[in-house]
Amino acid sequence: MKLYHGSNQVIKKPDLLKGRKFLDFGSGFYLSDEEKQAENRAKSAVLFFEEGVPTVNVFEWGKEIFTYLNISLITMLIGIIVEKNGLSEQDAIMAFYNSKTAQKLNNKNILLRQMSPYLLYELWNAEVQTGNYKSSPYAAALL
Repeated sequence: MKLYHGSNQVIKKPDLLKGRKFLDFGSGFYLSDEEKQAENRAKSAVLFFEEGVPTVNVFEWGKEIFTYLNISLITMLIGIIVEKNGLSEQDAIMAFYNSKTAQKLNNKNILLRQMSPYLLYELWNAEVQTGNYKSSPYAAALL
């Protein structure tokens, strides 16, 4: 499946860390299966940033793009845990990887990988606070 990303520059590898926080669905690397939508977004990006050239980046949905997105998602999530909980990076990594939320993220049948790292943080934080990720107000909508 081909996916498109409109930008004002060539993107070789998706990187969630470069995304802006205050987008409609939170920080992320936005993709569309409609090339025209990506073209419009590319033109908008050039106007907004006042630089670059409208560029439609094409990605083939598969293991390679999934690996980049998953690594970036987890990296952002760890950063949020460090920031909001005052943990060291190492402690945040251990706390996350030992959680049920991490297990759910690794389950290919559950679509948590498509979620904002901020929503994943809310699930993880609910699990830390109550012992159950399902206590998050977002859990019913996400799972």
